Amino acid sequence: MRVVVILLWVSIVLLGYSTCNEMISDTPEQDGKPFLFPDPIASLKPTDSIFTFLAEDGFSYSFFNGSEIHIPARAFIKPDGSLVNGEIELSFTFYKDALDLFLDGVLMDHSLERKETSGGFSISARQGRSELLLDPSQLIRLRLACYSKAPDYVLNQYNDHLQVWDSIQMVKQEINEERIVVERRHNRNRPNIQFPLNEQYFALNYTGILDVLYNGDYTNIHHQRTQDRMEAYGLRWTKVEVDSTLDYSGQKQEASSMVWKNISRKRFPEWTDGKQGTLKWLKSNRYRLQVEEHDKVFSTQVEAVMPLENLFSSGPGYWKKNYEKKLAGLDRVDQLLESMPHSYRTFGIYELGIYQWQKPRELLDEDVYNISVQFKKPFQKDIESYGLYWLSDDLLSLEYYPSTACQSIPLALFTEGRFFSVTTDQRIINVPQSQIDNLDFTQLRKMNRPAVLLEASAIERLPWNKKQLIRLLYSL
Repeated sequence: MRVVVILLWVSIVLLGYSTCNEMISDTPEQDGKPFLFPDPIASLKPTDSIFTFLAEDGFSYSFFNGSEIHIPARAFIKPDGSLVNGEIELSFTFYKDALDLFLDGVLMDHSLERKETSGGFSISARQGRSELLLDPSQLIRLRLACYSKAPDYVLNQYNDHLQVWDSIQMVKQEINEERIVVERRHNRNRPNIQFPLNEQYFALNYTGILDVLYNGDYTNIHHQRTQDRMEAYGLRWTKVEVDSTLDYSGQKQEASSMVWKNISRKRFPEWTDGKQGTLKWLKSNRYRLQVEEHDKVFSTQVEAVMPLENLFSSGPGYWKKNYEKKLAGLDRVDQLLESMPHSYRTFGIYELGIYQWQKPRELLDEDVYNISVQFKKPFQKDIESYGLYWLSDDLLSLEYYPSTACQSIPLALFTEGRFFSVTTDQRIINVPQSQIDNLDFTQLRKMNRPAVLLEASAIERLPWNKKQLIRLLYSL
């Protein structure tokens, strides 16, 4: 199968200038797209687990991740209500996140409010060509792995007759203590940072580096020696000024005296050089770094890693030696942790079908500003025919926008995820985040009817699995 990824170069078209903001709170309808649809990328469809057993015996099975299915004897009936005997074929599909649901042709419901999901499952049974039902008096018991830390998700079942998602129940999560033990031991052995530092790590500015290295004594500075040393560490720096302090490990630290990690991987535009920035605390050691100048706004999520003083206390050789020593053998544990769920949910269902865990997604201030998104040829017709998808950075939310709803997309989505589309011939139309970062959000917020025009060129790629698809979406 050939998959074409479309690289979209973004140019801003300013339509309908106005000095006042238009506040819009509408959420997109599901018009033009059913909740269930053909697999968008057939080769990436989640794997179905197929089991055969005798109806008279019932069935129990434990998966490698600790999930379990328990079906009592004589639990199935035919569409006419008669009891089923003999061999049954059971199909079970596990969804880890919103992307898994999408790849199996299942959409979330955002018609009333923005949602996020911690995955779900699909379960069906058949005998020969006949689809079976679960006897209303019987209960299938499940213990399913959950890969999200958040506890307050509600189980929803897809109602095939009304074509809606019905809220079923909230289930208490059982923490996976085994994962906690492995993760703690693994974190003790893991280096604090990668070394040499990759392009995600940076200091806010060169002056901050000099302040720490020379302790404020500027009479004997060797710039070339300093820059060579930074190159050996792999430490980069921006030219942004941030005059604020933060609480790091119980101590006050100047923002300019810290090593930072660019979580969002956004590149600092040249216009931010020498400009004043602000930090807004999000959680733990994570912050939102924002720079504004007149009608321009740049924002990225960053994490405070360590004081520059700690980094400079040992030479590059020490860091490299200890990093390589600690890194040896950790890849295997990383793979193990990736397969280990954070928790389990134990519950029962009285019907076969498609289920997913949902909860409202926290809205951002920018959700009240909507932008019209348009495309230049040759991809204009593709978007009009197939619509546009938005996948959140955490893979917990995926929204569909038909061509009509593309005239009203919340501004917040442009900084919190990726836009793409998939055609019936397996082409992926992708909007690169690097281009979205250059959008003038301040000016767009001032317009009465803000709009952006996207121009595309094509690159051929073949995502052979889900991980490759994610890298593909985030590498452009």
